[in-house]
Amino acid sequence: MTYDALLAALRDPRRTHCRDGIARAHRAYCPACQGAGQHSSHALSVAETGAGVVLLHCMKGCTPDEITGALGIEIADLFPTRTGGTSGGAAPAPEAWVSAAAWAEAVDAAGFDLLARVVSDPVPAYQALHRAIEGFNAAAQDAMRSAAKGTRS
Repeated sequence: MTYDALLAALRDPRRTHCRDGIARAHRAYCPACQGAGQHSSHALSVAETGAGVVLLHCMKGCTPDEITGALGIEIADLFPTRTGGTSGGAAPAPEAWVSAAAWAEAVDAAGFDLLARVVSDPVPAYQALHRAIEGFNAAAQDAMRSAAKGTRS
């Protein structure tokens, strides 16, 4: 599911401030708890990372499973689909790099989900995790470029 399609499925999404690692961010009524009459505010924080992963956090405590269930989607729908396996639009990336990058993105999203459950304000901790994963991705890309230059000589 694309971020725009998710926004279309939510009640009254409103754009909000983006933080490090976040491409777009909105607040909306939480579909999991709005129907139960628990509240009538924009308790759901929805964000899209630069990698296309959708993050969900209900300020009233609904779990991501409850939110996606109320929307009729799966957690897996919050992750971008991978096609092709190319890096930078040029040559195909080695399978190991594609796999490592996918795992890094999954750790990024799972980290936010976990932090949202145990920390009252998960954003600063998520930002630190996101910077670490960006560092991992940059180091892996540099290593692959160095290895590719070494094989061409």
